[in-house]
Amino acid sequence: MPDEKLLSVQTVRLNISIERIISRPGKKAICDVCGEEIMNEREIIRDVAALCRSCAGSSYYSFVADFCATPVSLPKHAKID
Repeated sequence: MPDEKLLSVQTVRLNISIERIISRPGKKAICDVCGEEIMNEREIIRDVAALCRSCAGSSYYSFVADFCATPVSLPKHAKID
């Protein structure tokens, strides 16, 4: 798949402080709904489930404008895992 179709860039605004986003580096959890890795103690616990902010309905960012994808070209030596 070409990089331009795989990646896009969007302008966002943080809904919480960068200090709260960074929180405790090295702490990890897995979202019990979508399986996404949750970094730095950002999980939200509901009942006994660990949720990422998206699955909990509480994203840490909001889009500044309507969706307007900007294609991203990676350098030839870049590798995506």
